[in-house]
Parts: sequence; C-alpha cells; structure tokens
Amino acid sequence: MDKVIVFGTGMRMKEYKERGCFDNYEIVAFCDNNPALTGTSIYDVEIIHPDRIDQIDYNHIIIASDKYYDEIKNQLVNNMGVAEEKIKGVETQTDKYAGELSYWKAVFNNNHQHFKNQHYKQMMLDIACETNDMFWKDKVVVDFGCGPCGSLAWTDTPSVKIGVDVLSSVYMDNFREELATHNMIYVTSSENCIPLPSNYVDFLLTINSLDHVDSLNSMSNELNRILKPGGVLLGSFNLNEPITECEPQTLTETILKETLLDQFDICSYRLAYKGEPDAFSAMRNKKYISEIENGKSAVLWLKAVKK
Repeated sequence: MDKVIVFGTGMRMKEYKERGCFDNYEIVAFCDNNPALTGTSIYDVEIIHPDRIDQIDYNHIIIASDKYYDEIKNQLVNNMGVAEEKIKGVETQTDKYAGELSYWKAVFNNNHQHFKNQHYKQMMLDIACETNDMFWKDKVVVDFGCGPCGSLAWTDTPSVKIGVDVLSSVYMDNFREELATHNMIYVTSSENCIPLPSNYVDFLLTINSLDHVDSLNSMSNELNRILKPGGVLLGSFNLNEPITECEPQTLTETILKETLLDQFDICSYRLAYKGEPDAFSAMRNKKYISEIENGKSAVLWLKAVKK
C-alpha cells in the first residue's frame, strides 16, 4: 500500500475522504499551508507544515484541492524540489451523485452532525427584494435543487413548503433525523421530471442548482410547467463557471434567456462578480455590474414573473 501525504485539509479533501478516495493508501501525514493547523490532527493523522515534507517517508503527495492544485504543485516542485512524478491529484470515478452526497456528508460531519440553514433566510429575502416573509403567506413555495440543509425551514408563512432534489430520498436515508426537523416536504425528482402538478407553484426558487443538472432544457421546461401563470421565479445562478464532475453545465446569460426565461417578465436582474471571502459578498454589498467582462465568473440574482 502506497504511503501518501495528502496536501490540503479543506472541505474538498473531506469530501474526497467521504467518497473513499484515500482508502487504498496509507496516509502518513496531512499537509497544509495554514500555519495554525500545524501540529493538529485530522482523522487521527497529524497535519504538518510543508517544510516538514522532506522528513516524512512517503511514496506520493496527493493534492486534495481542485482550486489551488496548480499553485500547490508549483510550490512543491519549484520551491521545495519535490519530484514531479511523486505528485498527483485525487483519482475519482465520474459520478455526479456520489460527488453530491459526499459533499453533504463532509458538510454534515464538519458541523458536528448538523446542517446549518440560517443563511437561507437573508439570501432568499434579498433575491426576492423583500424584508420579511409575508410576501408568500399562504402560498405554495418550492425550492428546486434544495439539498439536505432545510433551505425553507426558516419560514412559517407559506401554506406548503417543498424541497425538490434528485437526491432527496438518498438524503433521507443518510440524514433522516436531521431532515425530520425541517418542517418541509422533500420530493425526489428525476433529471427529466419534477413530480408536481402543472401550474401548481406560486413561488419557485432555484439557487445554484441549474448548473448541476444533466439536461438543462428538460429541467427548464419542468420548472416552467410547475409554476403557475403569475407565479414568481427567484433564482441565483453561477455564470461562466467551468464544468466539473458535479456541475455539468456552464451557464451564461444567453443560455438562461434561451432555455428558461423566455416565458417570464423580469422584475429584478442583478449581476456581480464572485467575491471574497465567499461567492456572494459582492452581491450582498450591492457591488453590481452592468455587464460581465471577458467571460469572468459572476453571480446573477433574478426575480421574474411567469407570463
């Protein structure tokens, strides 16, 4: 069994760990550039500073960060003299659903066997351009691509709260006690069909979910089908993002207008570049842009009414 140092201890590494991507290795150390982590442990293995790598007996270094892979590899090869053939990325089988589930397992375990959902309230109110949740009092509210966190647990005014996700039944199998506290209905959809009646939904949310679907046209048609005329679409979309294992779609303004929005009147259309420390900081701080330059990654918040 190869002895490996795993470089990177963030959520992406934890997601890979949940998927069993390191099961065929003996992890002799974790490594991280954050000095605050040096000397601590994760999964009962010590986290070392990079300057200790040459003191460890290992066969390979696995870089467990997609975002900083090239940067870390350059650090190891050019700054530390590590042989390039000793460096590799995480090997996974392409399975979008396994990736989604392992991500949420990592989040759940990182939060002490719990999902945080308080942030959904302000985000949804901001997208809707509202200050409280009375605007959808006694209405049917659906969150498409909801995940397992309880995205609608914060609001009590709708008559019906439904979370729709292709993995809802899987989430219930894995996080049953947690989901039972959310006071909302979880519905399992397929990639081609949402099992809800036509013209049924008053408010339809889709937050960072459409880039996760395999068939954008089919799901856009389904979203239009279940939303009643005069119903409101509230959306957050990551634009110009590269395709990944879990996000097989690269969304653009043009694609959204052609596939989803041709049957809507736009009430609010806000663009902002993805910010730091999180993707929505620029949007929350109202640092809007009128157009996206050179295909840069951006966020669109949208409020629209079905014709």
